[in-house]
Amino acid sequence: MEVRMRGLNTETLAKERLEEAMKELDVAEVFLREGLIRNAAGKAFLSYLALRNVNLLQEKYRGNKRVGNVAIPLYEWIAAVVPTNGMTELGAEIERMVLGVAELTAMAL
Repeated sequence: MEVRMRGLNTETLAKERLEEAMKELDVAEVFLREGLIRNAAGKAFLSYLALRNVNLLQEKYRGNKRVGNVAIPLYEWIAAVVPTNGMTELGAEIERMVLGVAELTAMAL
């Protein structure tokens, strides 16, 4: 199987992630009123911030991520997907441009 290289449309993904974060925030509020904790809104918002600041991630996350038969730059994949086990590290990277993100990320986890 041939692997094709392509980038992601980070502007479109950022817009969609912001909309997702707003919807997840509504769900999170319901969960909180019921005494439950939910971190989905925090994860979606962190992804939005990562996509808006994707250039910060380019040096740290080098290489490519293979998704099926497509190879995507790793830094774009990290920004779009935000693996839960990497949220703290990603929040710290974005903190360089958006003050307070690291603390909010810790609260969301």
